[in-house]
Amino acid sequence: MKKIVLSIIVLLTTISSFAQTGTSAKSGSHLQFEGITMNGEIRAFCSKLEKKGYTYEMGTKAFGKLKGDFMGCKDCDVAVCGGTNFNLISNIFIEKSTNNKDEKIKYYSTLKKNLVEKYGKPSFCKENFKCIIEPTTKNERFYAKDEEIKYMTTFNLKNGIIMLGMQEESVIISYLDNINYSLMKKSCPEDMD
Repeated sequence: MKKIVLSIIVLLTTISSFAQTGTSAKSGSHLQFEGITMNGEIRAFCSKLEKKGYTYEMGTKAFGKLKGDFMGCKDCDVAVCGGTNFNLISNIFIEKSTNNKDEKIKYYSTLKKNLVEKYGKPSFCKENFKCIIEPTTKNERFYAKDEEIKYMTTFNLKNGIIMLGMQEESVIISYLDNINYSLMKKSCPEDMD
């Protein structure tokens, strides 16, 4: 649980910087996830995902956690999020955990291929893997872990942002709805600073 919360914080910080430069959404146009419009209360949205085969694990007014298969990746963790005092969906994070480098690259590549097929050419893409040798000392291990986090692809859409990234132990994809993120930012300015 700590890992997914930390991942959410890192991605939300990164996404908020992209959101400020993204294209503005058309009035009334929300991003979709699994064919479901990202609008409404978090628990109601989680219920719709349950009907699509996801398993609800836990939640609060501002957060819901599910598990399920996403774009060819089995047993992914899914977090549906709003703000502290904001019950509308603004972000969805999907995490596929693995310590195996080959599996991570496979998951990342599968997700990227599916996203490109659906949304076209990404707005931003950086993919490099510099650490080739197996690290032996503590400092080399730290450096190798830092170098692994060099895969990121972003799709700036008219109604939101989708970002795919690879971390030390997982592949994460995030969906950010422009309309609800802007509403959340206005209603919770102290949370967004």
